[in-house]
Amino acid sequence: MTPLVTLPMESYQLAKYAEPLVCFVCEFENNYDAEICRCCGAPMALTHQAGNYKTAPQMIAVVGPPKSGKTVYLGMLLDLLARRTSGIRALARGAFSVTLQQQTVESLATCQFPEATPSAAEHWNWVHCQVHLAGRQVQLMNRRSTREIVFVDSAGDAQQTHLDNEQYQPAVSAMLARSAAALVVVDVTQVESGGSDAEYFAVKALSNLAELPRTKKGRTAWQKRPVAVVFTKADGCEICCDDPTSYADRHCSGLAQFCRDRFSKVAFFATSVARSTTTRYGEDIPLRIEPRGIVEPFEWLTSRMRR
Repeated sequence: MTPLVTLPMESYQLAKYAEPLVCFVCEFENNYDAEICRCCGAPMALTHQAGNYKTAPQMIAVVGPPKSGKTVYLGMLLDLLARRTSGIRALARGAFSVTLQQQTVESLATCQFPEATPSAAEHWNWVHCQVHLAGRQVQLMNRRSTREIVFVDSAGDAQQTHLDNEQYQPAVSAMLARSAAALVVVDVTQVESGGSDAEYFAVKALSNLAELPRTKKGRTAWQKRPVAVVFTKADGCEICCDDPTSYADRHCSGLAQFCRDRFSKVAFFATSVARSTTTRYGEDIPLRIEPRGIVEPFEWLTSRMRR
């Protein structure tokens, strides 16, 4: 015979479920104890952290086709900003914001490039960081010395299927609509080989951004938001490194003209992470890590993002 036991009814616990937790990225309603958003896959820690600020963090959309170098660039960018003692600096907010930097540095230290970003949004690396500005940037930002920035290392194939209307990707759609600036990645090696896929992808992405409506009152239209076109893997192309704007005019004239016609704030940059590489079993291997032009695109974007 089972003895009777009196247990208190903790009904107050149910009150937590009465108020939904709205995702910071896509504004989908989740339960208060959800770890990732059921719609876009973003960590709900972003939402909890964003609630601690009077002004919500701003997002930067990072777009580029598969194998264009987004992961390596973003991971190296975070590592350089975290190690700086002067100028523009960045401090990670939340343990999830350190993963991208850690994986990139560990891979490069073993003469390997990071693995391709998985297609599933719940496996993407999201980053929330506090950016400290200095000098001329503070003047451009109306003397605000810090800014909260969020971006994600999303899969290139997910972006491609979304832009080609092959499959709707809610995470990609939310990222593009939510962002206050865009960083468009173009692989120089594809341009130098005579291919035009990298340029077509960039034009598709920017065309999609230009047509997005303002979802909230007071939010700047995409035509007035800053766009940085970043030529990655430019270590073997000195012409691109010396003058990326002229390189864009000569080798990606369609992209350059489209940017100037549709956006009021556009700049072109050239970056590289590995100074020398080799190929083994069909895979590129970095031999010497020598970052070049990594911080400049991010610095330009943050100084021109408006509230």
